[in-house]
Amino acid sequence: MTRKKIVLVGFLLLFIPMVAQAETTSIVSPAISDIVAAPAQTEGSQSNLLALRVMTFNVHSAINWYGKFDVEGLAQFIKEADPDIVGLQEVDLGWSGATNFEDIPAELGERLHMFYAFSASRERNNGFFGNLILSKYPIVQQWTKVMPGRLEPRSFNFVQLFIEGRRINFLTTHLGLSVSDRLKQAASIIDFMNLVSGPLIITGDFNGGDHDPAVAEIKKNLADLQSMSEFKESGTFRSKDGRIYPTLKMDYILATPEFNLSSLKVVDDTYTSDHVPLIANLTLNLE
Repeated sequence: MTRKKIVLVGFLLLFIPMVAQAETTSIVSPAISDIVAAPAQTEGSQSNLLALRVMTFNVHSAINWYGKFDVEGLAQFIKEADPDIVGLQEVDLGWSGATNFEDIPAELGERLHMFYAFSASRERNNGFFGNLILSKYPIVQQWTKVMPGRLEPRSFNFVQLFIEGRRINFLTTHLGLSVSDRLKQAASIIDFMNLVSGPLIITGDFNGGDHDPAVAEIKKNLADLQSMSEFKESGTFRSKDGRIYPTLKMDYILATPEFNLSSLKVVDDTYTSDHVPLIANLTLNLE
């Protein structure tokens, strides 16, 4: 079965146990049972290096900076960027009239011919709002968790992928607006990270900059890829005047030491959302 055909099968509603029982609704396409076997290494591959392009993007429910709902434009932007793995925040699934109550995870998965895994942070009237992971590679497992927070629920979405015979861990999240909430949520993520072995990439909207205590906690033992690039002084949020200020850095791609950074770009010329995405090109030694 081709990737396109699998994506179009639809999605399976899952309540997947973590070390503790998962506390949030998760939606995965394709069914995990279809892809539990790790794919063999690509036939004829001559390289011991795996190249991965990773994107993180708070997509503002596919409502662009001009206030227009445009999931087609968002899909086209992602397609042109051609990432292997994407972590998206602020994603609707039948959540709001402003987005026509559309199933954005399924819409993006179908348009991009990518596997996807969604985690809901909030639910109302059978609609969901949360985080989405898109992948060119099969998703073999997912764990999700709603994290503590006083202002509003937040969640993280974690998946495992098999790529060229190697297990890759990927997590995306959207932290809260208050320092106290972010600290609790950071602790929840760190507790989970301590249970994960192998290469790990974390992406997300952390709602805080480099000096935020919660951000600093999550970054321990992880490389902040933007800080290693020529875009280290760039913000990631477009202000009301249309400009991006260095003080408005809140989106991150972090990685464990197994990964090497080839390049990273803050894509500051798109108005697809009120945030701007980060795209990192990474390599991983397969030996």
